[in-house]
Amino acid sequence: MADVAAPTAARDEPAIDVQSLHMRACRFGAYGPPHVLAVEQVRLPPLGEHEVLVRVLGCGINPLDLNVRAGRVASLMPRELPSIPGWDLAGNVVKRGKSVEGWAPGTPVAAMLDYRASGAACEYVAVPALLLAERPVAVAPSVAAGLVTPALTGRALAQTVQGAARVLVAGALGNVGHWFAQFARENGARTLIGLVARDRGMDAAGAGYDRLVTAETMREGQVGPVDAVVDLVGGSTRALLRPWLVEGGVLVGTTEPPSDADFARGIRASMLMVRPDPPALEAILRGVAEGRYAASEVATIGLDDVAALHAAMEAGIAPPKTVIVP
Repeated sequence: MADVAAPTAARDEPAIDVQSLHMRACRFGAYGPPHVLAVEQVRLPPLGEHEVLVRVLGCGINPLDLNVRAGRVASLMPRELPSIPGWDLAGNVVKRGKSVEGWAPGTPVAAMLDYRASGAACEYVAVPALLLAERPVAVAPSVAAGLVTPALTGRALAQTVQGAARVLVAGALGNVGHWFAQFARENGARTLIGLVARDRGMDAAGAGYDRLVTAETMREGQVGPVDAVVDLVGGSTRALLRPWLVEGGVLVGTTEPPSDADFARGIRASMLMVRPDPPALEAILRGVAEGRYAASEVATIGLDDVAALHAAMEAGIAPPKTVIVP
């Protein structure tokens, strides 16, 4: 991937007292359904000496946001309430902490925040400088915010199955599946087979796959053995995928840890939890700017519509990818 140049230091910094200003933020004060989300006026976050204050111009929303808000992962990701959701962001640097080098005010950036921290569904966020990735100006903030978690996840999945010639992907037409296909091709995968819910006459090549199959197609034996399985769906889908793996194949999922059955026949099974990776994110953003990678289209909403978006996502009627523009 492309080398990344370090951002230059600023000569002058704007005067901004982060303790006296306020901002709009969408947050929840208790775990529960979407209506616990509310837009409120809150103080700007305090700026630590190793942090950078970013004006948020795009905040990506992922399925994890729904689980966090509902309290379904509270034991794994405890947080102080009230809490702001949204851990994928793009924006511009406003001010930097006293120990931060580089990251001049005005620098376009993107980041994946630590899941344990408060999120970016707000106008300003204090980001640890080590989590920042420089964003090419050619990549719009909404596009950058929309790709952070899906692209980093797709890249990590492609690395996990690297060396597999034939790969079967459940959830192939989602955002992660979109990115996985690009990175898997880059890593040498020869045949990508995507499992979809129903056959709508979709163009496999246009989606980055060689074939698109349904559960019925698979039950009829029209898939053939594969070297690796990527499960982005989980649940009952896992049992449908498992028999097509060759002995000693690779199975990786993103929604649930592997069961005992997943390890049968020497299968190497795992669950991927994506982590912030600023160098990888910078390389991806540069690839988008240079036309080497294709980013998904995104819909945009304002802070006042976040609760409705959560409800629509839970009902399965939201656009494929939506980004908050505070």
